Amino acid sequence: TLRLYFKILDENDNVPSLAGKKHITLSENTKPGLIHTFNLTDEDSAVHGTTSIVIRSGNEAAKFHLDSSTGNLYLINNLNYEDDRIYILLLRVTDSSLSDAHQFDFKFLITVTDENDNSPSFFRSFTETIWLADDTALGSVLAVASSDDADEGSDTGKVS
Repeated sequence: TLRLYFKILDENDNVPSLAGKKHITLSENTKPGLIHTFNLTDEDSAVHGTTSIVIRSGNEAAKFHLDSSTGNLYLINNLNYEDDRIYILLLRVTDSSLSDAHQFDFKFLITVTDENDNSPSFFRSFTETIWLADDTALGSVLAVASSDDADEGSDTGKVS
């Protein structure tokens, strides 16, 4: 009898895949730290099955850091809704094959929500005394003030 043993080598025949969200919403008051984890898989084995992920564009303001091996996305600088309300990161996922790597790009959307973090400002300061006649009618307009609040929304941008 003759026994033959075969060793089957893995080919890089599978494209890495991504499971999970492609959009998150953060408050502008979100503290720097871990904000999302990308779950990457590749059905190939050994070096062909190792994946990495990088930010290709959309991080020009340097608000985010992506750990290419773990898929952890970190907020590293404070957000400000009044400056940027949306970030669209173009990400690339690649397997680690040395000769025939597979890769794909996708967009990851980060929406920033407004918080009541700005004080209202008035266009004119009232420092003078307003004198009233004894017969001034109830409900008379005594002064008009104009103000602005950089925050938006029914609760955050209202001055009362």
